[in-house]
Formats: sequence, C-alpha cells, structure tokens
Amino acid sequence: MPAARTVHGITPEGRQALAAWLRTPGSGPATESEQLLQVFFADCGTRADTLATLRAARAWAGERNTDNLSAVESYRAGTGPFPERTAQTMLVGGFLTQYYRLGASWADWAADIVERWPEDRAPPRLPPRKWTGSSGGHTGPSDSAARDAWPPPAALRSAA
Repeated sequence: MPAARTVHGITPEGRQALAAWLRTPGSGPATESEQLLQVFFADCGTRADTLATLRAARAWAGERNTDNLSAVESYRAGTGPFPERTAQTMLVGGFLTQYYRLGASWADWAADIVERWPEDRAPPRLPPRKWTGSSGGHTGPSDSAARDAWPPPAALRSAA
C-alpha cells in the first residue's frame, strides 16, 4: 500500500500575507555552526581536536553539496519535484553550492594553518588590546602561521 501523501494549500489570506512578506527585503542570513564555535575556542582543546572538527566540517560540506548537486541533476533530467518552480529552485541551489564550496575551502585553509601549530599546545593568543570601538582595535592573528595566511586567500575574499 502506498504511503499517504499530505497535500498542502494556501488560503487567499495566506497568499496576501506571503505577497506582503515578499515585498520586504528581509535581513541577512543567520550563521550558526557548532564546528565554527569549536574552532573559535580551540585554545581550550588540542590541535588534534581542532583538526578533527575541521575534517568533520569539510566532510559535512562535501556531503551536503553532493546531495545538492543530485537535486540539480534531477531537475536537469526533468524528474525534480515542482518542475514549475525550477527557476527559483536553481537560484537557491546555486547559493547552496557556493555555500558548501566555501565551507569546504575554509575547512581546508584552516586545517592547513592548524597543521602548523605545535602539538597539543594552545593556539597562539593575541596580545590584550584596549577595545577602541572600531575595527582598529584588532588587526588579525599574531602567530606567524596564522599571520602569514591572513587575510584569507583571494578565493575566500572575492565575495566581499
């Protein structure tokens, strides 16, 4: 017996609310990443911990992009769901492809930096600086491995 399907619809009031919402530009994306937070606090763990996190971040990005590209192929083959929404789906899919590529590229870049850290030593700390209330209060990483790689490669800066 086939599985039951749920069919969703939208009321006229819902369509009006959706149209009103679409007229607003919206706010920027919210970033939430446990792995990024773990890297931020890498000084409380070991180099091996940080490298494992970066490998997991790289794997996550690769897996998600594989799934995303499979969806693209289903649309190219004409078998994707909601074919009438292909144009919109491809725009979002293109964003996701770039997002996952960025995640993979960042994880590779960060792992290259962390590989140069001494074994089981806390990552270098920035010297304390007085907060100036502007970007002038912090110039970037202070250890030579991170400093030499800062700013990130042009591929990561190109979206700015």
